[in-house]
Amino acid sequence: MAPVLKRQRLKAFLLALNLLFIIVSYYTVKTASRSIILEDAGSAILPYIWIGSALLMIFLVPVYQWVCNHVSRFTLLFATLLATIFSMLVFWVALQTPTITEAALFYGFSDIISVVIVEQFWSLTNSEFRTHGARRWYGIIGSGGLIGGLLGAVLAAQLIERFGLSTNDLLLVATLFIGVILATSIYLRSTAMFDESPATSADGPAPTPAQVTSENSYLLLVAVILLLAQLASPFIEYQFMTLVGDQFTDQDERTVYLSHIFAWISG
Repeated sequence: MAPVLKRQRLKAFLLALNLLFIIVSYYTVKTASRSIILEDAGSAILPYIWIGSALLMIFLVPVYQWVCNHVSRFTLLFATLLATIFSMLVFWVALQTPTITEAALFYGFSDIISVVIVEQFWSLTNSEFRTHGARRWYGIIGSGGLIGGLLGAVLAAQLIERFGLSTNDLLLVATLFIGVILATSIYLRSTAMFDESPATSADGPAPTPAQVTSENSYLLLVAVILLLAQLASPFIEYQFMTLVGDQFTDQDERTVYLSHIFAWISG
């Protein structure tokens, strides 16, 4: 049992580390994308970006689900991370002299890709841990995300204030962290810490998410809360971003302020 427990601890630690770097890169990119959009387009364009992102997701979600059913989780994760690294480098070059379109595309990209990577992480984790293991290790794994939220926001401010990086350079920092996530995932795959064999059931096909939610009042309430949060969030963010855009005219100063706000929220 000792070697098995040791292996489980190592796996939980690596997953916590992966989630930490995912959230650190997310907050680094989030801070940069908000500051860049205010610099090059202003807050008035935000509702149009959100509408465009929603319409794009309507198209992408069925395609993404089809890919998930035909490609292994690790293969999909590797492809997503590599594509993200390439896209971040392309955006870093393009945003040296940005247009409104490039700033808007980067804003939408930062929101969509963060959701995709986090979803892939928990999908992969959920495929490995059953109820008993989840109760034992998910607290440790999840703490990586909590710490990452605080560190990511603080790091963005410190890199600009203390090390003289620009807002655009935060994209390179996020790319570096995504590279670490890729390396850690490759290690998890190469050491066979995950069993990718699909779960089988003698009771027939697994129910759809809609069926599970509709038959469970607790999950239905959670879904309603998430829906209300998604409806309220754009109003709050629009007002906040408008105030920040009016208050700060220097891009890097604005980025530092946003970093401090996100750090307080994460804390």
